[in-house]
Amino acid sequence: MRAIFHPDQDEKFQYKCPMCNTVFESKNPECPTCETTAIRQVNQLKTKQVSENTGSPIAPLVFITLLVLTGLVIYDSGIFQNIDSITNNDNQPFQPTVRDATKIHDDLRIGNSLFSYYETIRDEYGSDIRTIKEHCQFSAQLALHDLHRLYWKGIEEKYGEDVGGESYLQAYEILLKAYEYREIDDDDSDVDKIEKILDFVTWFIVYEPEIDDSKRAPVETLSLRSGDCDDFSILTSALFELGEIDCAIGFFENDSSAHVMVLVHLEDLGSYECWYNDDLTHYNLQDGKWITIEPQTTIEYQADEEWMQQWNIEMAVEIDYEKATS
Repeated sequence: MRAIFHPDQDEKFQYKCPMCNTVFESKNPECPTCETTAIRQVNQLKTKQVSENTGSPIAPLVFITLLVLTGLVIYDSGIFQNIDSITNNDNQPFQPTVRDATKIHDDLRIGNSLFSYYETIRDEYGSDIRTIKEHCQFSAQLALHDLHRLYWKGIEEKYGEDVGGESYLQAYEILLKAYEYREIDDDDSDVDKIEKILDFVTWFIVYEPEIDDSKRAPVETLSLRSGDCDDFSILTSALFELGEIDCAIGFFENDSSAHVMVLVHLEDLGSYECWYNDDLTHYNLQDGKWITIEPQTTIEYQADEEWMQQWNIEMAVEIDYEKATS
């Protein structure tokens, strides 16, 4: 699947320094911290492109999705919430020093044992996914594993025998470090938490495509410091759940592409504009408003009309054990 790109926001662009990881907005790509030429970030939101050649093979998920969804238009009350002005709160951008950034990277790495655990999980439980519901459920299960809420018994027993310890506990401790690095306070609102988590994720993780559409657990993405839209969403949803924000994995489509984003169960994003659905109970989500969050960008860009209005939600699964396994 080819990648498509997010449209320009304005004349200034967001850059990420490859040397010190500073993220800044400017017309000049020179990093203000270390003066290295930085990489433009804002226009790199990407999705999975559906094959345009109907005679060529396509993945089973895409094939079945197209069969099931042909002739359907499901855009469930997607409403652009207008707010007269956007005022930022006191949260500061997450821009650690080079030394601190290196320490964070080292602390969030996982080793071969956990990588092999997830490879085994994908081989046994993720290789035969055929529907978009299964796609969302398996993504939610990976998030739940790293949240210390789910494990696969047979593989977990073997992991304990061969490696020692519990895979889910080891993953949870790493995920918790990532959450704590953003210094989220007890008195932070849900919107503050979302802002800080998105700030961290977009600073730490770089989009990279993959050839086999693997779904990676949150700590895998943290260790690799890269992922596609699935991986961004699985990681971000797990961090939201650590902040006690109810969320779901959402599968979206437009005329030619498939995309994965996060949904949060909130009334609004405070002073920030947002896109939302009034009712997703037909996907077995809780009653009430669900805000769409694009995890590849920060909170102030969540209302990008050109980007958001093209996506039709086709399936969603809450980060909830019963809903992710039923």
